[in-house]
Amino acid sequence: MAIREILESIQFNYGVAVNREAARLALSSLIHDRIEHQQQQFLHLPAYLALLGSKNQWIHTALHTTIENSCEKGYRSCCQRVFICPAESQLSFIQMRKFMALDGTFLKARFVQTL
Repeated sequence: MAIREILESIQFNYGVAVNREAARLALSSLIHDRIEHQQQQFLHLPAYLALLGSKNQWIHTALHTTIENSCEKGYRSCCQRVFICPAESQLSFIQMRKFMALDGTFLKARFVQTL
């Protein structure tokens, strides 16, 4: 949401005129809080995957992380991706008929064609 939209929304809903700097500070604070909250939630992923594994021993999970060097915090682990495949999905995939899906790549340079 743009600062102008925030100012218009506050004026419309509450009838209060807020200066741009106050709206900008509030927006940056909210964004920072949201990012901090998400980073805290990502720390719970290994425990969540362990809980899933304890409840269903046939489930397949994978957590891929990277190590980043943050100047103010030192090294920290960052979540790249999480994969969760329940046993039911594995079994149904084994029973499915084999198929092949193809997608075209459209060339629009010198030779206009589809690969």
